[in-house]
Amino acid sequence: MGYFFILLLLLINPFLCHASVVLNEIYPAPVSGEYEWVELYNTGNEFVDISQYQLVDADGHKIKIATTSAPPYGYIVSTSSAVLNNSGDTVLLKNNLGDVLEVATYSGTFDFTKAFVKCPDGGNNWFSLNFMTKNASNETACLSLTPIPTLTPIVVPTEVPIPTTVPINLPTSVPPVDNDSIFISEVYPYPNKDEHEWIELYNSGDNEVILTDWKIDDIEAGGSSPHAFSLTLPAKQYGAVSFSSSLFNNDQDSVRLLNFSGIEKDSMEYTNAKQGFSFGRQSNNSDTYCLQLPSLNNQNNSCYETQPTKVQTQTPTKKIQSVANSMTTSPITSPSKLTKRVQSTVPVKETAPSVLGESTRVSGEPVSFFPCLSLTATLYALLTLVSVFAKMKYAENP
Repeated sequence: MGYFFILLLLLINPFLCHASVVLNEIYPAPVSGEYEWVELYNTGNEFVDISQYQLVDADGHKIKIATTSAPPYGYIVSTSSAVLNNSGDTVLLKNNLGDVLEVATYSGTFDFTKAFVKCPDGGNNWFSLNFMTKNASNETACLSLTPIPTLTPIVVPTEVPIPTTVPINLPTSVPPVDNDSIFISEVYPYPNKDEHEWIELYNSGDNEVILTDWKIDDIEAGGSSPHAFSLTLPAKQYGAVSFSSSLFNNDQDSVRLLNFSGIEKDSMEYTNAKQGFSFGRQSNNSDTYCLQLPSLNNQNNSCYETQPTKVQTQTPTKKIQSVANSMTTSPITSPSKLTKRVQSTVPVKETAPSVLGESTRVSGEPVSFFPCLSLTATLYALLTLVSVFAKMKYAENP
């Protein structure tokens, strides 16, 4: 009876005790001079006798197991030299009866940076990892499997630059640019009531110009601060800068256009400004200005003469005035009207062409009564003499 129990223990105990030891990690391609190794792992909570266990490759070459007992949840490293192939091999774990407990086959090219690892410890899945955990848990090596790359590449969108917002009146992101095509076209220094002084500029170039931090100033070192402005001028166009407060003198002053560095680009001088009138450049190729009616943002007007030339009119004689007065009762409003009135009332005597043996009166000439009276008197005298002689003749011969 006692022998029966002993035999039963020999048959059952190896199976119960040895089933918990498994293959856990294989390192087939060490650095020259070092050993290959195979790691075993006890997945149970009891010691296991592995003194009769065997590790062999596919060709039956043995890998020496260094210890005879596997502690609970412990690791056992077995070493060999030139047994495992670097390009792929199979490792078999056999118990004391020669039964194969587990088989692990790896393939591919291995070097000293790569191991064949089971994840997790004592599990069923093997991975080729560039991480070794000799005689320790594979957890650290298995963590490298967490960020598993997918087969579909992640397309990172190209970053689109966001344009910088540029203020319209002061483009800070654009550096100031000097320009020689801008000049003063018109100045309005003496405005009417409820108006402001202003200066008109002209862009004679073929491209649009942005004036940033330019300035308008009066006479140099005159005491007043320059007026800063920013202005966009299209090609061949006008643009004006207005001043909310007075900047120029009415009697005389200078007007200067300065760039962003304070360098003078154009200037003009004037004297005797006239209220409501501007000083306009006479042409784009001239530096001469003259008084004119304002032409803001338009082509300049013609020059305005402050003292127009006087027209002299001849004063008629008193005799003509008396004749005119006797012919009309209308008042004489001006010498020119008087002259016109006289010409229409008293015709000018024209010289008539003469014809041999007769005279011709010019049409429109008034008839003189003095020749008719003389002829009548002469005839009356002759009749009187004839009557006297007739009476005398009758007296002598009754």
